[in-house]
Amino acid sequence: AENAIRLWAEDMARGIDCIGDFLDFVWQAVDFAIRERFADPQKMGIGGLSRGGFIAAHAAARDERFKFLLGFAPLTRLPLLKEFASMQEHPLIKSLDVANFASSLARRYSRFYIGNRDTRVGTRALFDCAMALVDAAHHQKIRTPQVECIITPSIGKDGHGTSPEVFQ
Repeated sequence: AENAIRLWAEDMARGIDCIGDFLDFVWQAVDFAIRERFADPQKMGIGGLSRGGFIAAHAAARDERFKFLLGFAPLTRLPLLKEFASMQEHPLIKSLDVANFASSLARRYSRFYIGNRDTRVGTRALFDCAMALVDAAHHQKIRTPQVECIITPSIGKDGHGTSPEVFQ
Protein backbone atom coordinates (compact mmCIF):
# COMPACT_ATOMS: atom_id res chain seq x y z
CA ALA A 1 0.00 0.00 0.00
CA GLU A 2 2.73 2.46 0.93
CA ASN A 3 4.55 1.66 -2.29
CA ALA A 4 1.43 2.54 -4.32
CA ILE A 5 1.05 5.84 -2.48
CA ARG A 6 4.73 6.60 -3.09
CA LEU A 7 4.20 5.96 -6.80
CA TRP A 8 1.20 8.31 -6.79
CA ALA A 9 3.34 11.00 -5.16
CA GLU A 10 6.14 10.54 -7.68
CA ASP A 11 3.72 10.76 -10.62
CA MET A 12 1.96 13.83 -9.25
CA ALA A 13 5.25 15.57 -8.52
CA ARG A 14 5.90 15.24 -12.27
CA GLY A 15 2.44 16.68 -13.02
CA ILE A 16 0.84 13.37 -13.97
CA ASP A 17 -2.77 13.01 -12.83
CA CYS A 18 -2.61 9.29 -12.15
CA ILE A 19 -5.96 9.45 -10.33
CA GLY A 20 -7.74 10.86 -13.39
CA ASP A 21 -6.01 8.32 -15.61
CA PHE A 22 -7.13 5.47 -13.34
CA LEU A 23 -10.70 6.79 -13.21
CA ASP A 24 -10.83 6.56 -17.00
CA PHE A 25 -10.29 2.81 -16.60
CA VAL A 26 -12.99 2.69 -13.91
CA TRP A 27 -15.51 4.19 -16.37
CA GLN A 28 -14.61 1.67 -19.02
CA ALA A 29 -15.14 -1.15 -16.52
CA VAL A 30 -18.44 0.28 -15.27
CA ASP A 31 -19.74 0.82 -18.79
CA PHE A 32 -18.76 -2.74 -19.68
CA ALA A 33 -20.49 -4.13 -16.56
CA ILE A 34 -23.68 -2.24 -17.41
CA ARG A 35 -23.57 -3.14 -21.10
CA GLU A 36 -23.11 -6.83 -20.25
CA ARG A 37 -25.86 -6.58 -17.60
CA PHE A 38 -23.55 -7.49 -14.72
CA ALA A 39 -24.66 -4.29 -12.99
CA ASP A 40 -27.93 -2.37 -12.76
CA PRO A 41 -27.17 1.34 -13.29
CA GLN A 42 -30.11 2.21 -11.01
CA LYS A 43 -28.67 0.30 -8.03
CA MET A 44 -24.93 0.81 -8.16
CA GLY A 45 -22.68 1.53 -5.24
CA ILE A 46 -18.95 1.87 -4.88
CA GLY A 47 -16.63 1.50 -1.94
CA GLY A 48 -13.11 0.97 -0.86
CA LEU A 49 -10.58 0.74 1.91
CA SER A 50 -8.03 3.52 2.47
CA ARG A 51 -6.81 4.67 -0.96
CA GLY A 52 -9.60 2.58 -2.49
CA GLY A 53 -12.06 4.73 -0.55
CA PHE A 54 -10.39 7.79 -2.04
CA ILE A 55 -10.85 6.39 -5.55
CA ALA A 56 -14.44 5.36 -4.76
CA ALA A 57 -15.30 8.88 -3.61
CA HIS A 58 -13.81 10.37 -6.78
CA ALA A 59 -15.71 7.90 -8.95
CA ALA A 60 -18.99 8.59 -7.12
CA ALA A 61 -18.47 12.34 -7.44
CA ARG A 62 -18.03 12.06 -11.20
CA ASP A 63 -20.75 9.53 -11.97
CA GLU A 64 -24.32 9.88 -10.71
CA ARG A 65 -24.96 6.21 -11.43
CA PHE A 66 -23.23 5.48 -8.13
CA LYS A 67 -26.03 5.98 -5.61
CA PHE A 68 -24.10 4.60 -2.65
CA LEU A 69 -20.59 5.34 -1.35
CA LEU A 70 -18.88 3.24 1.31
CA GLY A 71 -15.46 3.98 2.76
CA PHE A 72 -13.42 2.01 5.27
CA ALA A 73 -10.73 4.26 6.77
CA PRO A 74 -10.86 6.26 3.54
CA LEU A 75 -8.17 8.65 2.49
CA THR A 76 -9.71 12.08 1.87
CA ARG A 77 -6.70 14.44 1.77
CA LEU A 78 -3.43 13.49 0.08
CA PRO A 79 -1.33 16.17 1.86
CA LEU A 80 -1.85 14.31 5.16
CA LEU A 81 0.24 11.40 3.93
CA LYS A 82 3.97 11.42 4.62
CA GLU A 83 4.58 10.62 0.94
CA PHE A 84 3.03 13.98 0.03
CA ALA A 85 4.57 16.02 2.87
CA SER A 86 6.81 18.01 0.54
CA MET A 87 3.93 18.85 -1.80
CA GLN A 88 1.43 20.45 0.60
CA GLU A 89 0.66 23.34 -1.76
CA HIS A 90 0.84 21.48 -5.09
CA PRO A 91 -2.28 22.53 -7.06
CA LEU A 92 -3.06 19.04 -8.42
CA ILE A 93 -2.78 17.46 -4.99
CA LYS A 94 -4.94 20.11 -3.33
CA SER A 95 -7.53 19.79 -6.11
CA LEU A 96 -8.00 16.10 -5.30
CA ASP A 97 -9.30 16.62 -1.74
CA VAL A 98 -12.55 14.68 -1.54
CA ALA A 99 -14.25 17.62 0.23
CA ASN A 100 -13.82 19.60 -3.01
CA PHE A 101 -16.46 17.31 -4.51
CA ALA A 102 -18.97 17.66 -1.68
CA SER A 103 -21.65 19.24 -3.87
CA SER A 104 -21.42 16.30 -6.29
CA LEU A 105 -21.54 13.75 -3.46
CA ALA A 106 -24.35 15.41 -1.50
CA ARG A 107 -27.09 13.24 -3.04
CA ARG A 108 -25.30 9.95 -2.43
CA TYR A 109 -26.00 7.62 0.45
CA SER A 110 -22.58 7.72 2.11
CA ARG A 111 -21.24 5.71 5.02
CA PHE A 112 -17.71 5.93 6.33
CA TYR A 113 -15.93 3.94 9.03
CA ILE A 114 -12.70 5.07 10.66
CA GLY A 115 -10.70 4.51 13.81
CA ASN A 116 -10.82 7.16 16.52
CA ARG A 117 -7.10 7.86 16.15
CA ASP A 118 -6.19 7.07 12.56
CA THR A 119 -2.97 9.00 12.07
CA ARG A 120 -2.35 7.63 8.57
CA VAL A 121 -5.35 9.16 6.75
CA GLY A 122 -6.68 11.30 9.61
CA THR A 123 -9.82 10.75 11.62
CA ARG A 124 -10.44 14.51 11.73
CA ALA A 125 -9.95 14.78 7.96
CA LEU A 126 -12.68 12.21 7.34
CA PHE A 127 -15.00 13.86 9.85
CA ASP A 128 -14.44 17.27 8.20
CA CYS A 129 -15.05 15.73 4.77
CA ALA A 130 -18.30 14.10 5.94
CA MET A 131 -19.43 17.45 7.36
CA ALA A 132 -18.62 19.11 4.02
CA LEU A 133 -21.00 16.60 2.38
CA VAL A 134 -23.69 17.41 4.95
CA ASP A 135 -23.21 21.15 4.44
CA ALA A 136 -23.38 20.75 0.65
CA ALA A 137 -26.58 18.75 1.01
CA HIS A 138 -28.03 21.48 3.22
CA HIS A 139 -27.21 24.10 0.57
CA GLN A 140 -28.96 21.90 -1.99
CA LYS A 141 -32.06 21.87 0.23
CA ILE A 142 -31.72 18.18 1.11
CA ARG A 143 -33.48 18.03 4.47
CA THR A 144 -31.98 14.76 5.69
CA PRO A 145 -28.54 14.17 4.18
CA GLN A 146 -27.73 10.47 4.06
CA VAL A 147 -24.16 10.80 5.33
CA GLU A 148 -22.89 8.60 8.15
CA CYS A 149 -19.47 8.72 9.77
CA ILE A 150 -18.93 5.88 12.21
CA ILE A 151 -15.91 6.24 14.45
CA THR A 152 -14.68 3.06 16.11
CA PRO A 153 -11.67 2.23 18.29
CA SER A 154 -8.45 2.41 16.26
CA ILE A 155 -6.53 -0.75 15.49
CA GLY A 156 -3.43 -1.54 13.46
CA LYS A 157 -0.39 0.48 12.48
CA ASP A 158 -1.00 4.21 12.90
CA GLY A 159 -4.55 3.35 13.98
CA HIS A 160 -5.25 2.72 10.30
CA GLY A 161 -7.01 -0.60 10.42
CA THR A 162 -10.54 -1.87 10.10
CA SER A 163 -11.77 -4.62 12.38
CA PRO A 164 -13.46 -7.74 10.99
CA GLU A 165 -16.63 -6.73 12.86
CA VAL A 166 -16.88 -3.52 10.85
CA PHE A 167 -16.63 -5.44 7.56
CA GLN A 168 -19.39 -7.79 8.74
